[in-house]
Formats: sequence, C-alpha cells, structure tokens
Amino acid sequence: MKHTMGNCTNCIDCYHYRPKEDNDGCLEDGWCLNGLYVGKKKVADITSVHWNDGGGCYDWEDAEDRITHFEAMTRTVDPSRTGLEKLYYEKLLKETKETR
Repeated sequence: MKHTMGNCTNCIDCYHYRPKEDNDGCLEDGWCLNGLYVGKKKVADITSVHWNDGGGCYDWEDAEDRITHFEAMTRTVDPSRTGLEKLYYEKLLKETKETR
C-alpha cells in the first residue's frame, strides 16, 4: 500500500497521478489522468496537480492496492464493492490496522 493509513490522501499516492516529464507543458508537479470536474460535469480529460493535492478528491485510489478514498478515510470497505472484493479489502484493511 502506497498510502500511509491515518494520513490524508495525496495525489502522489493515487493510481491516477503521473509525475510530469520534461517539456510536457505541466506547470505543477504532475498530472491527474482522472480529469477535471466542475460540479459533476467533466471539463477536461487530464489536469495538472500538485503532489500533495487530493484532500477533496473523492475519486482517489491507492496506487498499489486500489483502496478508495472512502476506505482510506473510514477504514471500512466501500459498500459498492462486489462480494469477493469485499472479502479481499476487509482482510487488507484489517492487516493495515494491526500493523499500526
């Protein structure tokens, strides 16, 4: 798990974050491949972000284990997951609680 449980979610720990490269036109630290939303309307396919943004992003997913923003903040499994996913993520979240 890339995200440290107990901390706020940051873009650098997100599955959708890509660091900037030379001459790609990014004015910040990297790109969010999830896009830019205003309200619930998507206005851009990608957007530039700072590495420590993400506190207000509800589409955040851990880069390694793909836990969601909801799961990282509440440490409970997202109710929208399927049966097998629920079992896997319950075990994963329980292991991270025990290691803290």
